[in-house]
Amino acid sequence: MTNAIEPDGTLFSYFTSTFFMIFALLALGHKKDDPLIKAAVDGLYTFQTKVNGHTHIQFTTASVWNTSLISYALQEAGVSATDPMIENATTFLMERQQSKYGDWAIHNKKSRPGDGDSLTSIQSSLTLTIRHLPSEH
Repeated sequence: MTNAIEPDGTLFSYFTSTFFMIFALLALGHKKDDPLIKAAVDGLYTFQTKVNGHTHIQFTTASVWNTSLISYALQEAGVSATDPMIENATTFLMERQQSKYGDWAIHNKKSRPGDGDSLTSIQSSLTLTIRHLPSEH
């Protein structure tokens, strides 16, 4: 379980898995002030958002998926792949390229993170976005 903790302290970048991880760590004898638990709690706060003045918790962050879809739609609408907006989106996605195995690997045993056969959301997002990039990218 601890091998799948993201840099922000969450487990697989999901609120529920992080929430359950905290309880699992406590059940295993970890103390509330354990660095793993403190980082996980801090990570949970990143899912907090306000809607009409009320606090809501997002299940996961969708910035990668949203960025790829917006970039793809803009390019389909005729925005050039060399437009700074698209280049920034592509850089954002490439910096978040999947490099760790996740639950997707259970059913895709021959795939590796970041290869063309893996079906991770980041890989799929990146593929959508770079579809229109000039060959020099």
